[in-house]
Amino acid sequence: MAEHWQPKVGKIEPLVHPIAIDPQGIAGPTRGQAQGPFWRQSTHGLYVPSTTDSDRPEQRIAEQAVRLGPKGAVTGWAALRMHGAAYFDGASDAGFRPVNLVSPDRHLRSDDKATCHLGMLPASERVARHGIAVTMIERALYDEMAGCDLRGAVVAMDMAALAELTSMRRMRRHAETRRGAFPIVWPALNLATHHSRSPAESRMLLIWELDAGLPRPVCNRPIFSLEGELLGVPDLLDVELGIVGEYDGADHQAKDRRFRDLGRETTFRKHGLEYFTVVAGDLHQIEATVERMASVVERARSTEHVRPRVWTLIPPPGWVPFASDEDLDVRLDFNDFLASVRET
Repeated sequence: MAEHWQPKVGKIEPLVHPIAIDPQGIAGPTRGQAQGPFWRQSTHGLYVPSTTDSDRPEQRIAEQAVRLGPKGAVTGWAALRMHGAAYFDGASDAGFRPVNLVSPDRHLRSDDKATCHLGMLPASERVARHGIAVTMIERALYDEMAGCDLRGAVVAMDMAALAELTSMRRMRRHAETRRGAFPIVWPALNLATHHSRSPAESRMLLIWELDAGLPRPVCNRPIFSLEGELLGVPDLLDVELGIVGEYDGADHQAKDRRFRDLGRETTFRKHGLEYFTVVAGDLHQIEATVERMASVVERARSTEHVRPRVWTLIPPPGWVPFASDEDLDVRLDFNDFLASVRET
């Protein structure tokens, strides 16, 4: 069961846009005020009030976006954040990641807060979000994936899909237009899924497929008893061997949640499904996690002829699919159609 979190950004509070020094102290701080405790320098020559919360991803982005000229844009994780995907907050184990900027301005220089890329942006790839120029979704995600390792690129694709920003079909179409395409993008698109429900869940699926070398599972598919009762919607299902895998995040440690998880495990086992769980620490102990997966596979193979297979993926008559079960490309195409109608 994926961790309980929202894939889309909620309401974005008003952003504080940096301002320059004003000798009169009207449109901005005087030089003396800027050096005092009530102002903070956000970038060269620009300031925000010292009370401004620069830990907010959107605020960090706004403070760096002012460096762009009229033909530049924010890209990568920061653009995806402004498009509404919550996963892309710019946080890392080492602190905050720089904001990625792309611009034809040769005088733009990278520092610890922004990474500047020299390049021309077609007008079709620049859009405004919350008053900030950002690259279109596919360009932003491509740039983000290109800077990741394989697993990070897969997770980025999965989380952009979960936020319903784009799909693998759309990303393949965009990648085909890029000259000198980064080699990491195509294999990441082949490993990605539209059905992951959290970054940790995506990483568990990658361990199953890449490290354990097991066949690609299905993800978050409803499982029913032969009488039509919903047994659950597991994170991972090996249909052939009848194995269920679940990622248990921190929210599963609560006593009542743990009790429900045990009941869920019992239900799956009673219907002939083998079961294993992965917790947060397991994602960093890949060898041990692979051993656990191999163990459950061995157990499933040795008992597949004696376990009752009293489950099915075929829904009962009258079953109403979850909204997330509908094809992502269909939903995105419909949203595009609605947007075009509103524009006309």
